[in-house]
Amino acid sequence: MKRCPTCNQVYPDDNLNFCLADGAALSPVDDPRATVSMPAPFESSQATQVSRRGLSPVFTYAGIGLLILLVGGGVVMWVKSDAKPAREENSNAAPPAPPAAVSPTPAPTQAPVPKLYRVVGVAEDDVLYVRDRPGPQNASVGQIPPDGVGIRVLEDTERVGQSTWVRVSYRGITGWVNNRFLREQ
Repeated sequence: MKRCPTCNQVYPDDNLNFCLADGAALSPVDDPRATVSMPAPFESSQATQVSRRGLSPVFTYAGIGLLILLVGGGVVMWVKSDAKPAREENSNAAPPAPPAAVSPTPAPTQAPVPKLYRVVGVAEDDVLYVRDRPGPQNASVGQIPPDGVGIRVLEDTERVGQSTWVRVSYRGITGWVNNRFLREQ
């Protein structure tokens, strides 16, 4: 506390140096009844810091999740290992049949049936252009109607930008179309 020697006004603010009423320099007041504030002891602030330490909840949940995964994996392995002997324990079952005799003449092989495709995503008043090379900028060698079916996709594919182009055959026309306009029939 400070006091003005001119007007005897008392100010509780120790940071104030001049009287607000008359501007005189303030002097400190020795008041035996004044309250003294003391900083907190070092040990209590240290104890507060220690008590705030500990495991983050993230680590706790991660640990619990890992434990659940490990236990679950162990249970799955245990169940799978018990399932195999159950099949093998049946000793009363008949022995497996011997392999069938191999005929001296091989069975005729059938040619694989080619997959056929249809046009999708083309407006009814538009056509799907068949190009001489992959890419929309290349010359058209034919057209497929928007409801075209029976399109054979040949082996060749090529990426042009973000699109995949495939070589097709349709009613005597062979060329390239964007794969996004074809679906299997």
